[in-house]
Amino acid sequence: MHIYAFANQKGGVGKTTLSMHMAVAAMQRNCQTLLVDLDQQGSSTYLYTGDAKYHRSAAMVSGEVRSALDLWTPAREIQPLTESARGFTFDFLPAHAGVTSFVI
Repeated sequence: MHIYAFANQKGGVGKTTLSMHMAVAAMQRNCQTLLVDLDQQGSSTYLYTGDAKYHRSAAMVSGEVRSALDLWTPAREIQPLTESARGFTFDFLPAHAGVTSFVI
């Protein structure tokens, strides 16, 4: 198993573009892939779901929607999204504004 992380505090350096392209390339090679969006802007979430406000929705705030916040919530089972409105077939954990309060 290979794990890749693209991280940088500076915006606009290509983290979202690179991570989405890597996930799509892995998907095209039939590799099991999980992309986790830890960016509070949720750009990867928008690209995956097609919904610009997905990570800000009321359901997300109430905890009814699966998200990256589940990684820090022991009582919740991590269940990534498996179907994309845009045709992606890799697993995905959407962004959640709450992850900014955690130190990674």
